[in-house]
Amino acid sequence: MTRYAVAGTSEIGPGQRKIVEIEGRPVGVLNVDGEYFALLDRCPHAGAPLCGHGTIFGVSTAAQPDGPIEYEGGRSLRCPWHAWEFDVRTGVSFYDPRNARVRRYPVEVVAGAPDDVVEPDGGRQEGPLVLEGYEVAVEGDMLVVDTARRRPGRTAVPPRPADEPVDVVAVVAAKRAAAAGVAVVELRSRDGTPMPAWTPGAHLEVTLTDDLVRHYSLCGAPDDRSTWRIGVLREQRGRGGSAYVHDTLQVGDEIRCHGPRNNFALEKAREYVFLAGGIGITPILPMIAECEASGQPWRLVYGGRSRSSMAFLEEVEAYGDRVTIWPHDERGHLDLPAALGEPRDGVAVYCCGPGPLIDAVEGQCAPWPAGTLHVERFRPADGALDGPDTAFEVVCDRSDLVVGVPEGRSVVDALADAGVHVPTSCREGTCGTCETVVLDGVPDHRDSFLSPSERASNEVMTPCCSRSHGPRLVLDL
Repeated sequence: MTRYAVAGTSEIGPGQRKIVEIEGRPVGVLNVDGEYFALLDRCPHAGAPLCGHGTIFGVSTAAQPDGPIEYEGGRSLRCPWHAWEFDVRTGVSFYDPRNARVRRYPVEVVAGAPDDVVEPDGGRQEGPLVLEGYEVAVEGDMLVVDTARRRPGRTAVPPRPADEPVDVVAVVAAKRAAAAGVAVVELRSRDGTPMPAWTPGAHLEVTLTDDLVRHYSLCGAPDDRSTWRIGVLREQRGRGGSAYVHDTLQVGDEIRCHGPRNNFALEKAREYVFLAGGIGITPILPMIAECEASGQPWRLVYGGRSRSSMAFLEEVEAYGDRVTIWPHDERGHLDLPAALGEPRDGVAVYCCGPGPLIDAVEGQCAPWPAGTLHVERFRPADGALDGPDTAFEVVCDRSDLVVGVPEGRSVVDALADAGVHVPTSCREGTCGTCETVVLDGVPDHRDSFLSPSERASNEVMTPCCSRSHGPRLVLDL
């Protein structure tokens, strides 16, 4: 559900406002001269309440210093705490109270010609912050807010994850179906404190039971510290984790989470191309929201078996023509050459989804500049874990310890037997938790996490699944 009837039209007259809670977030619904706006009741500057007591005022502007002055009433909302001003229609900030309204500039007399004159920019100058908002529709005598039609915000200081993931006991605040076979779960802290910060691409390690530990991508808004949101696909041939989430997990249950950890971070680029297949849309959602908020050019191709199986479809379609929806039952296989175009510099391609999709994208991107493609797999690539199980030894350089790794035993297990702990999670080379520096020797890479260039360098390895091509490896342990 993304549409919420929040009030009758008679409840919010001109100049009035109402604060409501939608999906666990405070939203201010404002009537400005008969036009309705729904804005997140959280100032992007410091997170303080904004809509309940902020002043709505008109704006006088001039296109040129000596030009005519134009007035538009009820256009701006001023934060009552630090006086930041936001356009209620676009969410864009205009007045930064840290800067004085009147400033002195040096004046210099130099030789020149009339053609050297540069006219100053007039009008209001946009600021760095953007206030999150939602579309409001008048349906009969009711006001309906559609959270799928969300305008992303931009905060003063983008949240950064902690240096190390943390352990959190989270409470299931909400659970709903997002598509056929997809459950969306929202998590909050037990005591109401903000959840740890994260950035687009991050994931959680979730302990459902003592025997069920799974990884799920965060797919909400990074600037919303009140909740974490994950999407879980029911795996028909899974190992029990998705079935537990769908059939057993209830609102009010407590689960242990470790994270967030980000091995799929959004790197700087001039242009972004996103390719998502099925539940692979989850880490992509906050990425496109960040690109939208920062004004970066981007496109998304989102494929799935059918529209009914594609989660967050309304949320994605709200971005308009930058999104291509590709249901397999309607259009067949994705047209990757058309989606990607010709190889070019300055482009970052992000892909998440089923193994065959990622394999095809890797092949398509082979001629592109190194570092263009970024992928995240939910399970190992076909054949990645295959290979001989020959015994070898590991030298722990910092511990001054030599450990034998027998046939049929992983490096991390052999090290654990010798008292050397290496953090692990997936144990199949997809998450990167155990990534370890190699000082000498040639690893037999069997992971689905490292990039081709990282494997070729032999400077790091994932000891949960990878082995050695020679009789000896020296690790920075």
